Amino acid sequence: YQQVPLASAELDPARPSSLTIDGRRFANFDHVLIAPALSAAAIGGEAAVVFAGYGLEEPGLGLDDYRGLDVKGKIVAMLWGTPAGLPSEVAAVLNRDKAELAARKGAVGVLTINTPVRDTVASWSAQADGGRLPRMRWIAADGSPDEANAPLGLSATLDRTAAEALLAGSPLGGGNLFRLIADKAHRPRGMALPARVRVDRFS
Repeated sequence: YQQVPLASAELDPARPSSLTIDGRRFANFDHVLIAPALSAAAIGGEAAVVFAGYGLEEPGLGLDDYRGLDVKGKIVAMLWGTPAGLPSEVAAVLNRDKAELAARKGAVGVLTINTPVRDTVASWSAQADGGRLPRMRWIAADGSPDEANAPLGLSATLDRTAAEALLAGSPLGGGNLFRLIADKAHRPRGMALPARVRVDRFS
């Protein structure tokens, strides 16, 4: 047998986590999902938001969702998953590495926007049930938990209601983004959003 030290974190029920969009507060599990963090017991902050399509970058496949976008010190909003038409094994790798890519570009958080495709894979209630479970990571040799994307402390998943609040006042608001991605191969262009977002996460 091999001993593997693990660190575990769960949400603090005495201090509910929340996401606030231009003053409109969404409690955790009410249109937003905020997972516990292992890097700190409490994480809070506010930042501007940049929409980056599906959050992908692979020049060989014509994917460059960050082109012309400055996301350093900002929160990146991106669609869940990948556009249609990519080989499944390539799509899986690109989807897995999206958060790491955002962190490398200097983002401080990622807001993942649920899509209709995501809702067919797992309902919002099922996603919320999963979000209530403790988060576990193995502990590295230096004693810190293996949390590669710790810089992305201001992160959450948004359902359509919260996403529309986030997109309000932009060309993607008013249902426009969801109309565009009804064509599963469509790749919406990135842009800065007028909203400012605050995330308060308590583990």
